[in-house]
Amino acid sequence: MIDTQLIEIEKTENSRLTQTDFKNLAFGRTFSDHMVVMDFIDGKWETPKIMPYQNLSVAPCASMIHYGQSIFEGMKAFKNEEGRFGLYRPDKILSA
Repeated sequence: MIDTQLIEIEKTENSRLTQTDFKNLAFGRTFSDHMVVMDFIDGKWETPKIMPYQNLSVAPCASMIHYGQSIFEGMKAFKNEEGRFGLYRPDKILSA
């Protein structure tokens, strides 16, 4: 469990709160002033940080870009010549 008193908070200098129409929040177009960032190192989550909303830097070789891992969840299945179904690399599934 994370001690919430250890969470570092960096407040934004440019809040959009007064410009937000709370009666017409558009999905995918209305964003918070802040975001939570947390690293996963050596098999465990580190202490989160709340920081101003900003773009993320992602390496061009990140597998989520090449294999759609940021969009799809689950295992790939296929049908073989005998009409039976198989799973693609079920031994590679990560546990939560």
